[in-house]
Amino acid sequence: MEEHIKESCELYGGQCRLMSECIDREFPTDVVRTNPEGGIFLWCTLAPEINTREMFVKAVEQNVAFVPGITCMADDTGVSNRLRLNYTAVSDEKIVEGIGILGRIIKEEM
Repeated sequence: MEEHIKESCELYGGQCRLMSECIDREFPTDVVRTNPEGGIFLWCTLAPEINTREMFVKAVEQNVAFVPGITCMADDTGVSNRLRLNYTAVSDEKIVEGIGILGRIIKEEM
């Protein structure tokens, strides 16, 4: 079990670093992202005028999915511009491709 945990941490840590690097490169500079120390999700806060529920539809049309942040909150006040990304569900290649697509969509939304 200890070996499995160690391997999982190394794998997911690498995927998290890759997604973070891609976000830093592809998303507008005013996007704020978390720096997870564990788990499987990374959060981003976009410009206040962006509604991630509406953006989600556009992303799915391009075969990219994320979780609109508002669906994870008990109180939806002021969170319509946040999104949650899972960095463990797809390959490194798909992370690079998907973040590139999301970056273009976010820029179009601004």
